[in-house]
Order: sequence, then C-alpha cells, then structure tokens
Amino acid sequence: MRLSELNDLVAEFIREKALKPNSQRAYTADLRSFLEFYAVEKMELKDFTRKKISGWLSQYPPRAANRRGTNIRKFLLWLNEIKQVDIHAEIRLPWKFSDPIPQKPDRAVELTDEEFNRLISSNQLELNKRTALALLMTTGVSLEELAALQWKNVSLGKLAYVTVGDYGKERVIPLEPEIADLLNELKTKNASINVDTLEMSVFRQSREDKPVSAPYMATMIRRATKKLIEKEVSPTELHEYCKQRMLKRYTLEVTMELLGKKKAVSVVRTDEQKVDLNRLRQIHTLAFQHL
Repeated sequence: MRLSELNDLVAEFIREKALKPNSQRAYTADLRSFLEFYAVEKMELKDFTRKKISGWLSQYPPRAANRRGTNIRKFLLWLNEIKQVDIHAEIRLPWKFSDPIPQKPDRAVELTDEEFNRLISSNQLELNKRTALALLMTTGVSLEELAALQWKNVSLGKLAYVTVGDYGKERVIPLEPEIADLLNELKTKNASINVDTLEMSVFRQSREDKPVSAPYMATMIRRATKKLIEKEVSPTELHEYCKQRMLKRYTLEVTMELLGKKKAVSVVRTDEQKVDLNRLRQIHTLAFQHL
C-alpha cells in the first residue's frame, strides 16, 4: 500500500473516533511516526510482526512506547476489520509494548482539623477562591473539572449537587449545605455581572472576568494554603489528603464513587453513613433525569 493512501486512512480513522483535541493530536503524532517507520522499512503491512513493532518502539520511554503501540495496534485492527487490509495475525493478540514505569505513590500533606477548617471557611480569601477551595476539598473533583464547571451544571435546590465530567462519563456529586450556601452567594454575585448566568463558568478571574484554567487553580491552591496555614500545598497533596479524610467517613466504595471511579455500593459502617448514601442515591436519581 502506498504511503499517500495510508496517510488518508489515518485521517479517516481519527475522524471516525471523534476524539477530544488532545487525544486527536496524540493519535496523529503516534500514527505519523509509524508511517515514517513504514516508509523506511519498505515492507507490506502484513509483514509487521509484534517483534518488529516492539523493536522499533524500544527507542521510546516505556510509557510513551505503550501508548504509541496501543494506538498503532488499534489503527491496524481498524484497517483489517473496516478496510479489509491484510495484517499479521499476531497483531490481533494484545501485548505489552514495554515494561511500565513504577509510579510513585501520591503524597498527602499533613493537616490538623484546625488547618482543614481554616482552609474551607476562611474569610481572608475572595468568595470566588474560597468557594473553589471548599469544593475541591469536599467533593473530590479534579482541577480540570472545577475549571470547566458552569452554572447550568449546579443545582442548589433541596438536594444540592454538581454534575461534572463529559463524553458520557458524567457523575453527580452531593454538596454539603455550607458549600451550597457559598455557591448560592457566588451565583447571586455573578448574576449582577451577567444576566445569562447559566452559560457562565462558575469560577472566573476577578480582574479580567474570564473563566479560570486548571493551572490558575493550581496556583490559587498554593497561594491560599501558604496564606492561610503557612504551608504551600500542591493540588496532588491536597487531593490525597482529602481522599484519606473522606475514607474516615465513608467506605472505600462510596469514596471512589465521589471521586468518579466506580458506582457506590450499599456497604457502610454506621447508620449515619446509610443516610448519607441514601442521599447520594437520591441525588443521582434526580440529576440523571436531566442529563
């Protein structure tokens, strides 16, 4: 098969997958590098064995090799199944392209109860930043999800909750009454700036009145913690600490649900937690009617 034909098929494959922009760029870069390898080797696609591809991928770090290999394998399988292009039989068998790099465990910061309460309730921060910090510490949302949160995804009724995530992976997270009050106050403030509040991002930069980004959120956390408790805490450290704190109140299953990892199950430790879990289920039932 000619290289120009393969280039066109790569473009068609990426279009069909309907990827997010970042994933689209990664797929394109990985498949273009494979086409360069294909052009150099001057072999038929059916002659590219697992050993051949793995040997070429060995020039990359393990994590990059595994990602590129996975994307290339998906493309070759698509060529075989959709375009009826012959590929080597070994490609149909899943395999690891490189040994994974052992990941370092997340490190949690040590906070006292007094420091925790000071972070989520201090009046020394602007309302915008105080609400963002409180949401991060009590719901398990990521910086990216928080930065992308819009008012249309926030419900402040009797059962207060936020809906985060996208692309069919939405999850509904209950809000403590104190957090709902902060959001209510922030929404009232934003309504005075822009009538179309529902289409606005919840968190905006005060001076420029534009939506915040995840890096902006990360900087805000470091500055806020340094100001309030004289410890510069990274987002990763804070997230790990809050997850461990949630584990003391809920079981692992419920905590993972709040963090978006899996569905909650009815295994709880106390009667008080049963009430919390029932409330969480009520919120899910109510919210998913509107998704």
